Amino acid sequence: MVPTLRRGDRVTVIRRDKYRLGEIVLFSRNRSFIIHRALGTLAGRIITKGDASHHLDPPVLPQDILGRAVIRERNGKVHVLDSCRARWWGLILGLGAFVFYPVFDFLRPMLAVWKNRQRPALP
Repeated sequence: MVPTLRRGDRVTVIRRDKYRLGEIVLFSRNRSFIIHRALGTLAGRIITKGDASHHLDPPVLPQDILGRAVIRERNGKVHVLDSCRARWWGLILGLGAFVFYPVFDFLRPMLAVWKNRQRPALP
């Protein structure tokens, strides 16, 4: 969930019956806890994805969702994750990875060639 959440952040999670697009949700899968952004629903399941990931998670059953993140604490500073602005910014980050990663993968070989180019010797 970088840059929204980083290792060591303290996150406050509250239980809710319904979850909105862009909210950060905590769910359990295979005896592990995962905190990712809710991007939508499909066949009654919730589609989630980490902000820095370029892959969607397998759909999550509603009963596996434990709550939504509302506050992040980092270095003594408190940040609200539950505002409309935070949800939209998160959606831009989350969905933007679908555009950024394929473009970067396409450009990576060209960037490597440019980085390793022969530079003329100085006189």
